[in-house]
Amino acid sequence: INDSKKMADKIETADILYFGGGDYFKLINSLNHLLVQEHTVEKISESKTIIGTCSGAGILCKEFFADAFEHNISAKQRFGFEKGLGLINFSLSMHFSSEPHRTVELFKEMKQKNYVNVLAFEDGASICIRNNSDYELIPVDESSKVYLLSSDNGVIHRKTLSKKGKFI
Repeated sequence: INDSKKMADKIETADILYFGGGDYFKLINSLNHLLVQEHTVEKISESKTIIGTCSGAGILCKEFFADAFEHNISAKQRFGFEKGLGLINFSLSMHFSSEPHRTVELFKEMKQKNYVNVLAFEDGASICIRNNSDYELIPVDESSKVYLLSSDNGVIHRKTLSKKGKFI
């Protein structure tokens, strides 16, 4: 939808929002433009189920560990946490096991700074989060996992999420 007002109206009246993958930077820029013109993040997310996969999930989080070279080879830094909309109070990293270079860079970043609530997704996994607490994993492949990572003084902690649960 090219008309910001029409898009905002559709988002506002929807019960469920689904954001697919793609170019993280285009997604976040489009939504930021919409938010500046029409609505606040709180108004858009109020009483909704929000589902996202890959970059679509990343834009919903407070931060997304992105590979800038995927869409802009001239970027100054390849990997890093990019700001999301903050609808979900987590940071996110996709392709956790299938792209070892991404995982190595994520761990380097996490060892340098303390992080809490970083969701790391293996390929084939997506998540549905309700009210920033209840979640359900929706795997394409039953062996796909999602991890909750944190770091403290250079030590990384990893917990495998169950299929359904509640974030504390």
